[in-house]
Amino acid sequence: MMSNNYYNGDDGRYGALYSQEYNERNVQNDSFQEMENFMRQIKEKWDFMTNDNFNPVPLALELLDGSSLGRDYKVFKQTKGNLDKALQYIVDEYYQGFNSSIGTFGGVIHNIGDSQERVRDMKVQLKSCKEILMSKRSDLLQLWFRSQQYKEMIRILDQIEEFKETPKVGSFIKRKAFSNSF
Repeated sequence: MMSNNYYNGDDGRYGALYSQEYNERNVQNDSFQEMENFMRQIKEKWDFMTNDNFNPVPLALELLDGSSLGRDYKVFKQTKGNLDKALQYIVDEYYQGFNSSIGTFGGVIHNIGDSQERVRDMKVQLKSCKEILMSKRSDLLQLWFRSQQYKEMIRILDQIEEFKETPKVGSFIKRKAFSNSF
């Protein structure tokens, strides 16, 4: 029985690709988990800094105070360094996707703007057409009257032509063909 290296990865090539992809996903998940841990630590220990009326001067004085009453400057600096590293890793990992998304977003916004402009133009043109169609223009009214007059003239001419084609009643009377005269 012949073994299929593609599915079982016996030669190690495909297994290595899967392993590399798996490791990359784990690294990404780890970086996000680290970021979440840092954010949780910041929220627990440094949440007061997110208030709108936070004054950084008292915090700076506490951090510079080396006594046991002040805050630990080394912990603050370490937290900041860890957060910077996690942010930098995420930025390095996703900047290309972000940049292409921004470009795509710009294109979409441009197309939406063009479409909105075309819709505005169409609305103006439709309103203009509606006004033209709804208006009672005198020239159209005169043309309609003339058309009616011409139709009546044609009807009268058709009757005259019909009378010309009918045999004359007088000729039937002279020939004494009374039954044909009517």
